[in-house]
Amino acid sequence: MIAGESRASLRRHRMILALSVLGFLYAVWGFVNGSYLRTACPKLFINTIFLSHYSEIFVILAFGGFAIRAETNTYTRRRLIALVFFMATMWGAVPFFFPFREPAVPGLGISPWFPGVHVPGALSYFVWLALIFFFGRRVDCGWCCPCVAIRETVGRPFREATIRGEGAWRLRSVQWLAIMAHVVYLVLLFCPRSRFASDYFGWFWKLVLFGYYLSFLLVPLTGNRNFCRYLCPFGSFYGLVGTLGFFRIEADRSLCTGCGQCTSSCDMGIPVQSLVDERGEVRVLECVGCGRCVTECPAQALTMRDVRDGPSRIAKGREDRQPGDR
Repeated sequence: MIAGESRASLRRHRMILALSVLGFLYAVWGFVNGSYLRTACPKLFINTIFLSHYSEIFVILAFGGFAIRAETNTYTRRRLIALVFFMATMWGAVPFFFPFREPAVPGLGISPWFPGVHVPGALSYFVWLALIFFFGRRVDCGWCCPCVAIRETVGRPFREATIRGEGAWRLRSVQWLAIMAHVVYLVLLFCPRSRFASDYFGWFWKLVLFGYYLSFLLVPLTGNRNFCRYLCPFGSFYGLVGTLGFFRIEADRSLCTGCGQCTSSCDMGIPVQSLVDERGEVRVLECVGCGRCVTECPAQALTMRDVRDGPSRIAKGREDRQPGDR
């Protein structure tokens, strides 16, 4: 009976993995069809919203319900619900049914379509930076980013594939290249228009989009946060802003047992336990503020802080508080 149940469980697990891979392939196909086949190869182009950049939204919604239902932690379930909601509304329904262009820095040369939170120079981009300064990178990378949403829903079965260890942690310096690319973009926005600026903007977006969608195909081998960890120019720059801001994860070292569960649960490969031992807090570029280390800590030794907490430190007697709650 047990052997039969094990085989059934293995088949179910393999089916979930296969469906997740198909979900990523569908998102990539939609992007390629909607963005390039129309002009590059019209004979292969399929004119439908279901094979466009909205394919990513559709697959997030399809897998989102299962991810929310499978999640047992109250805080993480709320975060998943918020992710799916923002994908369905801010990134899906509003741009499709009520499209409008945002004000932008004149140097951008265009008025980006809403939401422009990932378009340096758009009005909402600057609002986003302010929110991240006050409340941390989780405003975007934890609660509202399509990149996170597809990885937390479609890529959920591949969390254990996350590359960890000292070598992977050393590679984090690669993100400084992404930050510099982002900074150059911002500088060019406020310079006189030039051919170089136009070419740079074009290449910047090509590299971002192709790197983003190609990273979906590597998720089964590298974990669901591969693009976020090393290549995302927005997340990396947001991480810098967040590090300079108010958000951090504090540790009560008197409660910490040194079990390392915080490190093993982090999809970004952050050595949380080492940071807790050395600094008593997690305030690094790589932290997206998802709160998984907080919710997974069996001793409830970690607490998320932002501007709302002011200078306050960790309060004692949190036995009645759910992990990750304010």
